[in-house]
Amino acid sequence: MDPLFEDESVDVLAQENGLTDSPFQNQHSHYIQSLFETCSIEGEAIVLPTQICENASVLTEMLSSELLSEVLTLEDVQHLHSYLPVFKTDLETERQKTWAMLFSKQNFMFGNPVEHFSRKMECGLYNPDIAQTRNLFQKLQKKNVKREQRNYYFNLLQSVVMSRQQLIEAASQLPP
Repeated sequence: MDPLFEDESVDVLAQENGLTDSPFQNQHSHYIQSLFETCSIEGEAIVLPTQICENASVLTEMLSSELLSEVLTLEDVQHLHSYLPVFKTDLETERQKTWAMLFSKQNFMFGNPVEHFSRKMECGLYNPDIAQTRNLFQKLQKKNVKREQRNYYFNLLQSVVMSRQQLIEAASQLPP
């Protein structure tokens, strides 16, 4: 897991609300579950507040360039820059430009990745059950495509063999 995001904020919040280390923990477990939701993002299980998962505007506000510049340290920003693409010339300037475009909601070639992510989050596409179902569906689609290709090439082979046989028969009936 990324060390930048490893913290005890979930535990601290639960402790502040008196939801841990108490004999009534089982009674409050539904409260904890309603505060947080597990999301499956790129195969990683991440626990996020439910409000972020249900409202895309909250997530985009949290990922604004102004808020990030206030909250993140220079080391954190440099660490996150390491995930940006590698540029051939003027690496630092290009990374700064990409960072600014990413969090100021400017469109790249096909929209802004942060906005795409927040919309998918709001639609529930990162729900573990839905993510697993989507993965299974994609695997089935790949299998179907392979099966259809196999059938296509089988039928093509049969028609080529039949055509070749007809040409051989026609050539054998021609006078020498």
